[in-house]
Amino acid sequence: MVIHEISDTPAPALQAALALYESKFLYPLSSGAHFRIDHGPDRTAFLRSRGADWCLLAAESDGVIRGTMELALSQLQPPGAAPIPAVSCNEIRVLEEARRKTVAARLLQRSDTWVRARATALVSVVNDQNPLKPSAYTGRIGIEKIRLVGAVSHIRIPLHNLPLQPSPPAGFTASEQDGLAAFARLAAPFARLTPTSAVPRSIIPPRWLIHSNGAACARIEDRRRVIRLITTTGSELRPAFLSCFAFSDPAAARDLIAAACAIAAHAGCAALRFYLPAGSLDSLRAPAPAPLPSSPAAIYGAITVPTGLTWLINASDT
Repeated sequence: MVIHEISDTPAPALQAALALYESKFLYPLSSGAHFRIDHGPDRTAFLRSRGADWCLLAAESDGVIRGTMELALSQLQPPGAAPIPAVSCNEIRVLEEARRKTVAARLLQRSDTWVRARATALVSVVNDQNPLKPSAYTGRIGIEKIRLVGAVSHIRIPLHNLPLQPSPPAGFTASEQDGLAAFARLAAPFARLTPTSAVPRSIIPPRWLIHSNGAACARIEDRRRVIRLITTTGSELRPAFLSCFAFSDPAAARDLIAAACAIAAHAGCAALRFYLPAGSLDSLRAPAPAPLPSSPAAIYGAITVPTGLTWLINASDT
């Protein structure tokens, strides 16, 4: 088995093998249908959009990719403490027929070397539907234990039944500078990773929103430049993302969600996705302007990541 450590655009043969590998993963929709992830002509474009230092690990044997792991260097900002270098790790994925072999272990061993050369923390978001949890395959044969350190709720609001306004709401629009400042202020009580730029990955112009009372902020974007979601019938799902979403007042947050839904629907998006701290959902759900269908997700950490923190996570980075 060969572990490719990819940090630039893959060669055509490797790109083709990666595309074939990706086509074997299907993800369920609530309708009973499924979709796959299409990274387009460059499998690494999404990782490249997340910063200058990144790596795609790909396990290959007999010309077939058996598993992958995505790593991107960031900074972890714990509440009330100095930021620390951290690697954001997207879910490790292994083909079904390779799950009882050494593929995951080999990827983790290589990732440990990459991470420790750059950072003192590792953070990963894992949806509960994923049967492969980090705590089940780490903590042995020299692999650092990846621990459960927090929980978030993944929200996906369908937009097709919402009334389409003739133009997006004019209020709340802010500059990127003001948006980042508002996020730093409102996110101060939470653990979070440094936000990345939406420009390299978003087809719709990224748009910052700040509530008029300053108690909620967010950025609307999509990832369609680097990731497309294609159903088994060939149609494209077009979610928008509410990233850098933080608030101190649930009423202001509900106003921001309503404005974001209208903007995303006007841009032709089919849904609005974002993460919430698990304990924040009830304060938004009852009087929300739209249903807030949710599914749980877990935050895993390793090395110096403490437990007991409340997390803010950007869905657009996962």
